[in-house]
Amino acid sequence: MRYGIYYVPARDTPLAEFGSAILGYDLERGTERERLNVPGLAEGQLARLTGRARRYGFHATLKAPFTLLADRSRIDVLKLAADIADRCPAVVISGLDVAMLGDFVALTPQRACPELNALAVAFVEGLDPLRAVQPRDETKWPPARLSSRQSELLEAWGYPYVFDQYRFHMTLTDPIPAQLAGPIHDALRGAAAHVAGKPLTIDVVVVVEESDPTAPFRGIARLRLRGHR
Repeated sequence: MRYGIYYVPARDTPLAEFGSAILGYDLERGTERERLNVPGLAEGQLARLTGRARRYGFHATLKAPFTLLADRSRIDVLKLAADIADRCPAVVISGLDVAMLGDFVALTPQRACPELNALAVAFVEGLDPLRAVQPRDETKWPPARLSSRQSELLEAWGYPYVFDQYRFHMTLTDPIPAQLAGPIHDALRGAAAHVAGKPLTIDVVVVVEESDPTAPFRGIARLRLRGHR
């Protein structure tokens, strides 16, 4: 079993509907859904662009999926995550934009938001006592792909994009060839016009579970950020 902490937009909101229709998967319901028809993309192209991202669902990672210690259970994850959520305040951002993040397309905050980074830190640090340390998977994390700082974080925390390397984002595609990046980015930017640039309150996080290495992730609990100190 692997567990993680995601931000997932509330069901039936325009942002949730958009993201799940892009990926063809509803993370919280654990069901397939009809994909959005995106002007500028050929029939079937969206499915080909999102094969890997679909398994993870539409989300922003706060604590990346981790393997649970053998002597711990789902209940331990839920209890500890709920305790962390109780202590974390909600975060408001001015809006999201469609951007290229490396070689994939994602929704990213319009402006840097230290409060979002602090929220991620709380879950990265708080849930780490439940994480089973795994040997480095060099197929997934080849040394040449990561900076020395990212390799250091991978060794210490099981994931390279935490703390100063963290960037809140909601993935819309798998990696795409450079020659296709511009047209695909523009098509998705047009499709996202009704959800981009609008204030967004992040006041709930979702505990997600991967039941086996090939199964899609599924949301198992929504936890409200209450800001109790």
